[in-house]
Order: sequence, then C-alpha cells, then structure tokens
Amino acid sequence: MMQQLELLSIENPCINVCQTDNRGYCSGCFRSRDERFDWAKMTPQQKRKVIELCKKRGQRRKAKAKKQQYDQYQQKEKQIPITAVQANETGAAESDAKKETIQDMGLDLFDL
Repeated sequence: MMQQLELLSIENPCINVCQTDNRGYCSGCFRSRDERFDWAKMTPQQKRKVIELCKKRGQRRKAKAKKQQYDQYQQKEKQIPITAVQANETGAAESDAKKETIQDMGLDLFDL
C-alpha cells in the first residue's frame, strides 16, 4: 500500500523561547531534547504525536502554575490576622471581597 503524501508539512512548534526546565523540556514548546534535535528526521505521524504530547505537557504545566498561585494566595490569606470585631463589622462584604480576589486571579476551584 502506498503511503499518502502530506500536502502540508507539519510546522516546527518552536516559539523561540529556548530554555529547558529541570526535567529537560523546553519552556516554550514543551519538547524534550531528543524531540527538538530529531524533529527534521521525524515522519509526519511522529511529529503529530510529539505535538500531542507537547499540548498535554503545556496543560499540565499551566494547571500546576495555577495551583501554585492559588496555594500562595491561600498562604497569604492565612497570614492576615482578623480580629473578632473586624470580622463582625465586615460580615458578608469580606467574603464577597475574597471571592472577587480569587476571580481577579483567574482561578476557579474546579480548575485545580
């Protein structure tokens, strides 16, 4: 069986942010060292697989960053002392302010 020709080549996912993280993945395109170096030799099927893996790696990294941001926010909230008088005076307004702060951060508890 003859292999179907690719009409459009699969573009290199590099975005010129060529820095590796502690696990060896590029911070820009999320490819491993071997995936970056062997890109030109890969078949279109291999390239599609690498791009799929990169998308998943990027989603995990974004989710991890959101969680870290939310954890930092939670730590900051724990450090702010609230007296009983302040809590009674602010009441529901304080809980509304906290909700707005979380929304301003672009966080949703269901995203974590």
